Amino acid sequence: DRDRLVEFILACQDTVDGGISDRVDDEPDVFHTFFGIAGLSLLGYPGIKPIDATFAMPVDTIRCLLGERRSRTAPPREGSAQGQVPSPGPESKAP
Repeated sequence: DRDRLVEFILACQDTVDGGISDRVDDEPDVFHTFFGIAGLSLLGYPGIKPIDATFAMPVDTIRCLLGERRSRTAPPREGSAQGQVPSPGPESKAP
């Protein structure tokens, strides 16, 4: 039941210090916070970006990483051959 699952995840939220725990009144942790938010996203909870279930990342991030980088290529840098990145000059070296 979607509504009961949303209710449970929200009940596990620490509204004072933040985070989500595995059970109501337990200490929140990063693991359960991440999967709690991911679960809310997959359940269509308002205000949370849609998440890609395969990559466990926001859909718009996946589209950016997989879509835009594959469809566009950056123009070559000045003084470089196509597909080659010029070696850094002396000004970019750390002291």
